Amino acid sequence: MSRLIILACVFLAGVIYTDAAVARMLVELGKEARFDFGENMLVVRRTTKLSPNSQYIFASPQQDGTWTTDGTDKIGKGAHLFFNGTLIIAKMTEEDIGSYEMPMETPRPNLARTMIDFALKDN
Repeated sequence: MSRLIILACVFLAGVIYTDAAVARMLVELGKEARFDFGENMLVVRRTTKLSPNSQYIFASPQQDGTWTTDGTDKIGKGAHLFFNGTLIIAKMTEEDIGSYEMPMETPRPNLARTMIDFALKDN
């Protein structure tokens, strides 16, 4: 029993002192989704059910609203990552549902990167 209490305390200490954030954002298909990842987050990586590869979008004045897996392919449209770290997806589609994170986030020992999970809102 005392072993269980110790494990619970260790888990709670990890939750309390963690700098990383995991969030869930409920979105609606066809509606805009907006999330602020924070300054200096110039790349966002997403993982979705519809693609086996991670997809990336880069803050750039030449953005055309698409994601890429290798820098040349174009996936989806209507997304824009601003230099202040705000990601806007003009109209959410099934293709946009998934997990989003910042690969340029400064690594911290034993901590996960910050992540947002876009999930469909129940109507």
